Amino acid sequence: MAPSSVWFTKQLPIHKWVELCSNQNADTNIYLLGAANDSGICEEIKTNQIIKTS
Repeated sequence: MAPSSVWFTKQLPIHKWVELCSNQNADTNIYLLGAANDSGICEEIKTNQIIKTS
């Protein structure tokens, strides 16, 4: 998934990315992609994700 965009109007809010990632099965691998300056957004999504146990 590529959570960032150069156009602000095309960016989904970070809390929605966290919600989307948190709703995946525990055995689903999620790859966050982007440019070097997107690493902060990707890290915030990763840090705030709620991991399902089943």
